[in-house]
Amino acid sequence: MIDYIADKIARKTAHNLHLPYIEAHLEVEMTRDGKSLLHRCQRSKSFVRNAYNILFSQAAAAEADDTTFGPGLINAKDVAGTIAKRDTPISWIPNDVSSLGSGFRGNEGISNHGIVLGLGTGAESIEDYYLSGALIPNGNGSGQINYNPTEALIKVWSAGTKTLSNSIKRYFNNNSGAQINGWGEIILIGKINFAYSYGSLTGWWYDTYNAVFSRDLLPAPVNIPDKAQVKVMYTISLVYPS
Repeated sequence: MIDYIADKIARKTAHNLHLPYIEAHLEVEMTRDGKSLLHRCQRSKSFVRNAYNILFSQAAAAEADDTTFGPGLINAKDVAGTIAKRDTPISWIPNDVSSLGSGFRGNEGISNHGIVLGLGTGAESIEDYYLSGALIPNGNGSGQINYNPTEALIKVWSAGTKTLSNSIKRYFNNNSGAQINGWGEIILIGKINFAYSYGSLTGWWYDTYNAVFSRDLLPAPVNIPDKAQVKVMYTISLVYPS
């Protein structure tokens, strides 16, 4: 209820002051044999430094060329901890950003792109660039879960609230034959790139990285029973002025 009230106040204030207001909501659902085992909707409060840097780099046409990662510096840190930088703004991979394998749409069996599940319970931090605990890997073996391809993005315009939203949804199936214990965190990984050219040479080159935009904890770790299906959906929205 507190989040709902705070959200309404923030939206109204941004609307009245003609300020851009971006937010994310997270929906988590787990079912088995058609029965709901878990269903939770919450605000995602955990945009990490990568997300802020990418927003600023694009909006301010700022080069992302700093060699260290931290406050006041523009670059990105990929899921391996590598500093991603170049004397160009951070951008998206240069093709249809809504297609599988691009943007936030991790493909089937891929656990380093799109929505990813983990076992960690470490406190959320703006400095997060990966899971705080072990990855729940793709597969049918013990402790593994099937990563389905990310669904087609759902873009919606709400005229009443002047809000444009885009939803990223992914399903996971536990076919391991046993319960997966301690699912506690979710990350959203986007595929970003830096475009550049070489002097008089024609054409463009691209450095591509997988970077975490958000990391969210569940209120408490939960177990995923055998044959259960998990749905996770992020909805990112922007409120426009009148």
